[in-house]
Amino acid sequence: MLDLNEITIRFGSRTLFENLNWHVAPGEKVGMVGDNGAGKSTLLKIIDGQTAPEQGRISMPSGFRTGYLPQGGIEATGRTLHEEALAAFGNVNILRDELEDLRFRLENSCDAEPELLNRYADIEQQLQAFDADRVEPRINAILSGLGFQKTDFERPLAEFSGGWQMRAALARLLLSSPDIMLLDEPTNYLDIEARMWLIEFLRDCRRMVIMVCHDRYFLDQTVQRISELENGRLEDYRCDYSGFVDEKKRRIKIMEATRSRQERELARQKRFIERFRSKARKASQVQSRIKKLADFELLEVPSSTGAIHVVIPTPERSGLVALSLKNAAAGYGGKPVIEEIDFEVRRGDRAALVGPNGAGKTTLMAVLAGRKELDEGKFKTGHNVTTGYFEQESARSLDDTLDVFETAHASAPAEFRPQLRSLLGAFGFSDDNVYKKVEVLSGGERSRLAILTLILTRPNVLLLDEPTNHLDIKTKDVLLAALKSFDGTVVFVSHDRYFMNALATRVVEIGEGKIKDYPGDYEHYLWRKRDSLNTSPQDSSRKVERKENASGAKEKWLKRKEISAEKRKLRKKINRLHESIEKMEKEISDTEAEMEKLYEAGNHHKASELAKKHEGLNSLLKEKLAEWENMETKLMELEEG
Repeated sequence: MLDLNEITIRFGSRTLFENLNWHVAPGEKVGMVGDNGAGKSTLLKIIDGQTAPEQGRISMPSGFRTGYLPQGGIEATGRTLHEEALAAFGNVNILRDELEDLRFRLENSCDAEPELLNRYADIEQQLQAFDADRVEPRINAILSGLGFQKTDFERPLAEFSGGWQMRAALARLLLSSPDIMLLDEPTNYLDIEARMWLIEFLRDCRRMVIMVCHDRYFLDQTVQRISELENGRLEDYRCDYSGFVDEKKRRIKIMEATRSRQERELARQKRFIERFRSKARKASQVQSRIKKLADFELLEVPSSTGAIHVVIPTPERSGLVALSLKNAAAGYGGKPVIEEIDFEVRRGDRAALVGPNGAGKTTLMAVLAGRKELDEGKFKTGHNVTTGYFEQESARSLDDTLDVFETAHASAPAEFRPQLRSLLGAFGFSDDNVYKKVEVLSGGERSRLAILTLILTRPNVLLLDEPTNHLDIKTKDVLLAALKSFDGTVVFVSHDRYFMNALATRVVEIGEGKIKDYPGDYEHYLWRKRDSLNTSPQDSSRKVERKENASGAKEKWLKRKEISAEKRKLRKKINRLHESIEKMEKEISDTEAEMEKLYEAGNHHKASELAKKHEGLNSLLKEKLAEWENMETKLMELEEG
């Protein structure tokens, strides 16, 4: 059992915890949640022994080892990746060399010295404890599971990016098998494949695990207990994260009802005291109630019980096809990353780009944002398209000399400035935090501010490369709700499965330089992938045989053929309609420019004639857009059917 008894920590005048008690049983897997600054990371450091509490004590079984993974700040050693992984096993190689030397001496010695025999037995025992024969297979399995290639094993750690160095630190911790794993946001630098591997690893792990994590799906799959740190207290919920959300709502409703009853009782007692204070025969009852009120404490109910809603400023309407690539290829140093890609982003899309690391997701995003030129092919921006691009560098490029409020104010349209404080609060900047200088913000705070300033500039196409990194769950929920109500187009990369599934209406898979389109959300994409992977050639032949032998097989085949022909016709009509709409939008834009010139020149008669034409074009455009939507709906129904 891990026991925290009467733990108190203060930073200056601020009390983080006071007389905090907490207990975790061996083998338990606990997710620790709470607002930024609540003290989650500090508590992990206290358990690890890095920070000493002002008072209180921590007790755990004798000989228990802790392993701590910080959020960041890992410094690369002079070792290679393989050497770093091997270091998790202590001096295994040194012990092996010494054992070999002892074996040689014992084999070539006439009289076996007791000291040599004792040392030989001691080393064998240590290697057995390390399960030395399984060291290399374990290293290979864990490094591969976290996304490293065999060719990476002998590379110096200093050559890897910060994110990959964090993966190496996680690998070393997992290999060391501590009795208590303390993980501070372990998923921050992991893609979906590595997260899914880590989920399976932790499910099979029998060690105690305490983690701070902002990935809702990851918590649901790995922990059986949520401990919420709020106002210096830890409140336990014996369930996964989704269960915690429901249970907390239920508890808050009960607390609100209790508080309401307390307030009514308090008012009743005060009325009694005021009414009978001057009555001698009621004096004892009045005094009794006064004493009761002196000890009466109203139940505290958490203030932030409701969901925060952020509405992204409505942008100008873009053309039907917002961005398009034709036969596109791009890469680095002459090495192609994407090749011969045809890709369209349509108005209203919420497209998630998925694929393994290095597949080209970030490259494609940079091309769509106009930050990278194509090596081959054509890139076209649609009518009236304005793009807003978020990448990890966006957070670093903020002006350090400004404070939070000044940064947001500079990007906000005039109509949103009166509610700017509310928007900042929704993104985690409240009270005096809005006056913090950008230079002192944490990585997560900078990311939140960069995303907010981006959406305030009112682009109608948002390109978001891993916007959920370093965001806590509350801020992710705020961003998710805002993007779902956004009247524009979103293309995004994210490794948060819950976020992707809730936002995406289209999944675009990138791999081996190519792309494959899947309409629907992320769960539908996974279902389609599983279905294709689980269908072997033998299974397919059996299915065909069963269908041919079943009654009505010919009718079904004819029906499919008819539907395929109808879909081809619809696609041709939609493509022709695309071209017609684009021409019409261009003509409307030209007409508006010509009208403006005529009004400036004072030729109101000619301008009025053009206004009638403009009105007719707009009316016709609405009809064509309605026709396009009907066709798209019909095509989707046919494809889903």
